[in-house]
Amino acid sequence: MWQGLEDAVSRGTVASIGLADVSTKLFTELYEWAKIKPSAVQVNLSSCCIVSPELSAFAQQHDIQVLTHNDPAEIVDEEVVSTITSCLGLSGVQCQIEWIARHRTIQQCFGLVKDKGYTLALACDG
Repeated sequence: MWQGLEDAVSRGTVASIGLADVSTKLFTELYEWAKIKPSAVQVNLSSCCIVSPELSAFAQQHDIQVLTHNDPAEIVDEEVVSTITSCLGLSGVQCQIEWIARHRTIQQCFGLVKDKGYTLALACDG
């Protein structure tokens, strides 16, 4: 997924990319191999009171913006998955979420969220 986002930045359709709700270890590992480095990392305020010192130091060292959010931890529940599979004509098929990506469009300079949504991958039996 990150490589697809890098392509969007390279084409000029996206100005910058970042990550949310990942461990410091995962964030630093992605940073090391990514061609286009994340410019921001978001931390959920409900999961912690402060940003970890390690993440804060890494972000400061690499000029990465640290942001917070308060989105609910559970993004998609079984009812939403059932609705999606029904719309796709997969009624009666057992599906599980493989991954979910949250995206936001943020107005540069003002930090206002203009749009947000989710992309998910389902693994279905049958």
